[in-house]
Amino acid sequence: MIFAIVIPIALFVLTMPIAGNLVAGWYYGYNPFNFNVTWWVWLLYVCIVGFIEYKVFEDKPKAN
Repeated sequence: MIFAIVIPIALFVLTMPIAGNLVAGWYYGYNPFNFNVTWWVWLLYVCIVGFIEYKVFEDKPKAN
């Protein structure tokens, strides 16, 4: 359950500089929430977090 909270927060902290400096910083200054430019970074973030959450909470067969 802790992974369900810690992993998205850690990825969010890593995604902020990527969206701010590398993408939006080239033309628009540091604004990681300028979704006209950084939409693909945040879409990738949501896909990665969704996949990780799916893997954390998937039903695993019980060994007998």
